[in-house]
Amino acid sequence: MRCSEFNVNKVKGLRCFEEIHLNGYTIAKGKKIDDKDIELLKKNNIHKLFCAEEELNDVNFQIALRQLCAQLCGESTAYSIGDDGMARIVATQDGVFACSEERCAKFNRFSDFAMLNTIAPYQQ
Repeated sequence: MRCSEFNVNKVKGLRCFEEIHLNGYTIAKGKKIDDKDIELLKKNNIHKLFCAEEELNDVNFQIALRQLCAQLCGESTAYSIGDDGMARIVATQDGVFACSEERCAKFNRFSDFAMLNTIAPYQQ
């Protein structure tokens, strides 16, 4: 999958990277852009759009997240994948993971695509 900014005239069939709201119309995250979307984008003076161009044998983000979470989760953890593109891994019992606030913050600065949180009393 190639993610890039594209000229609005070349986005037909590409996947919208973020949800877009235009005059009461919503282009959902992950939607394949169609002619109606392009017309609306042009009417709103949007000339470029960040999209995902699928390649042969690509998997969608839900499948990719499911595969990743299945590998990360172990005993006493579970996961869910939301339509918002977020994977949530949770403990199924208390005390599974303990982490200092500083290390948690350091991990969260690494990428906007992964976030780690702990709750009291498991913050050290």
